[in-house]
Amino acid sequence: MEARDRDARRVVDDHLARATRRGREPVGAQLVKSQFMRQRARGLRFSRSVGRYTDSIVMGTGHTDVNDSGHRERRIVPQAGAGLSEDRLVRLRPFLGEVVDAAIAISGADFGSIQLIDPNTSHLKIVASRGFPQWWLDFWDTVTAGRGVCGTALEHGKRVVVEDVEQSPIFAGTSALEVQLKAGVRAVQSTPIVTREGKPIGMFSTHYKTPHQWDDRTLQLLDLLARQAADIIARAQCEEAARQAADFNEAVLSSLGEGVYTVGEDGLVTSINPAAAELLGWTAAELGGKRMHDIVHHHHRDGRSFPFAECPEFEVLTNGRALRNREDVFIRKDGSFFDVAYTISPIHVGRNEGLVVSFSDITERKRAEETARLYEKAKELAQLAHHDALTGLPNRVLFNDRLEQALEQARRHGKRAAMLILDLDRFKLVNGTLGHAAGDRLLESVAQRCKHCVRGEDTVSRLGGDEFGFVLHEIVAAQDAAVVAEKILQQISAPIALEGREMVISGSIGISVYPDDGQSGGDLVKAADAAMYRAKRKRHRRSSSIRQS
Repeated sequence: MEARDRDARRVVDDHLARATRRGREPVGAQLVKSQFMRQRARGLRFSRSVGRYTDSIVMGTGHTDVNDSGHRERRIVPQAGAGLSEDRLVRLRPFLGEVVDAAIAISGADFGSIQLIDPNTSHLKIVASRGFPQWWLDFWDTVTAGRGVCGTALEHGKRVVVEDVEQSPIFAGTSALEVQLKAGVRAVQSTPIVTREGKPIGMFSTHYKTPHQWDDRTLQLLDLLARQAADIIARAQCEEAARQAADFNEAVLSSLGEGVYTVGEDGLVTSINPAAAELLGWTAAELGGKRMHDIVHHHHRDGRSFPFAECPEFEVLTNGRALRNREDVFIRKDGSFFDVAYTISPIHVGRNEGLVVSFSDITERKRAEETARLYEKAKELAQLAHHDALTGLPNRVLFNDRLEQALEQARRHGKRAAMLILDLDRFKLVNGTLGHAAGDRLLESVAQRCKHCVRGEDTVSRLGGDEFGFVLHEIVAAQDAAVVAEKILQQISAPIALEGREMVISGSIGISVYPDDGQSGGDLVKAADAAMYRAKRKRHRRSSSIRQS
C-alpha cells in the first residue's frame, strides 16, 4: 500500500514538475495530493504500462465512427443530477474551479471546464472554467447529448478523447470546428462526473492548443479529479437537500395552527413556530434559549408553585417516553391562564437529544364541555324535581301538570279524559316483615308492570308511598277507563319474587272521568281518591274492587 501511494505521489510530482518547467502556475497541487491520500484506501492502481486511453472512446486518430472504436459502448440516459440552486452554485464554483486548476496543472492543458446536467432539461451547462474567451463559453453554454465532445461522452457514458479536432468526426462539417480553432483548441478530453451511486451529474474536460496524446497515468489522475468533483457536488447536493428540507419543515411548522417548539436536553428552547409564539403572547426571539417551563408552566391555576422537577417536559427528558394527548394549563405573557392539550415526544438526531412539544388552545372546547356539563346537571335536577327517585316515574308535580294537559286537550277536541288512583293493599306488612329494601323492589316491579298497561301518550306516576296515579288521554267512554283498571289489577297480582319468596300483591283502584266527575284536575283527584277508598272498604273475593264514582 505504501509503495502504491509513493507511486501515486511520484506521478503527481512528475506532472507538476513538467508544468512548472513550462512556466505554468501549479494551481491545485495540494488538492490532487490530498485526493491521492484519500484514494489510498480504495486500492487505486497506477499502471506503469504505456497503454492508450483505457475504457475511452478515441476520436481524431483515424477513427471515423464511435461504434467502430473497438470499445464496448455503454449507452445511458442522462438524469437530472445537479439540482442545485443558483445561490448554491455560486458558492460551489470556486471549489470546482480549483479542480479545473489542478487538472490543468497536472495534465499540461491550456483550458479546462466542468459542466453539470441541468435538472430541468438534462442539458450540460458550464459551471466552472479556466482560459476560455467569453464568446466560446457562450457558444458551449448549453450542450445536449451527442453534441461536441462533452455531449458525446454524456451520450455514451464514458470518456471521449479527441487528439486533433480537425481529424475528428465529431466536428467534421460543423460550426463547432470553426469555434474550436478560433479559440485555439486542437485537442479535447471529456470525462463523465459520476456519483458513487453511478449516476452521471456532469462532465470534466481539458483542452489543448496543439494536437495531444494522453498516457494512462494522466487519465487516471483526471479520473481522480472527476471523482473529487463528484464528491464536492454530491456534498453540495446533500447540503441543498438539507436546506430545502429545512425550508419545507419550517414552512409546514409556520403554517400549522398548532403550537410547536423544541427544547434541548438542557430544557432550553431551540426552535419555536409562529403559532406557538402567538398563542403564548411572546416573540420567538424572546423565547429562544429560555426554559419554557419557567415562562409558561411555573404555577398552577390555583397559584401553587410548579417546580420543573414535576414538569412533564422533565419527565420525558428523564425517562425518554412520550406523553400524548395530555391536558394542562399554560400561562401567557400577560399572566392569563389558558387550557391546552399537548403531546411531548423525545427526539434523537445524532448526538443531539431533546424534545418536541406540540400544543393547542382548547379553551373553547373546555367552555363547550362545561356548558354541556351544566346542561346535563340542569336536566338531572329537572329529572329529580319532576320524577320519583326510586321508580323513575313522574312524581305528583309532573302528574298534576300532565292531568291539566289532558283536560285541556279533551276540552279542545270534545273528548273524555280519565284518571286512576291505585293503592297497594297491605304494603306496610311487606315493609315490616321483609324490610324496606324488599319494599323498594316491590314498588319498582309494580311501576314497570303498570307502564305496560297504558298507551304511550298516557301517564303513569308515583304519587307517594304505595300510591300510583294514571292519566288517560282522550277516551271515548267511561268503560274504557274501567278496562285499563282491570288490566292493571291483573298485572300487579302476578307473583313477585322477594327475598327468596313468591308474593302476590293486590290493590284498590278509584276512577274519575272528565267531564262526568269534575271540570278541573282537583275535582277529578278528589273523586278518584274517594272511589279508591270505597273500593278498599269493600273486600271482594280477589281482594280488590273497581268502583266508579
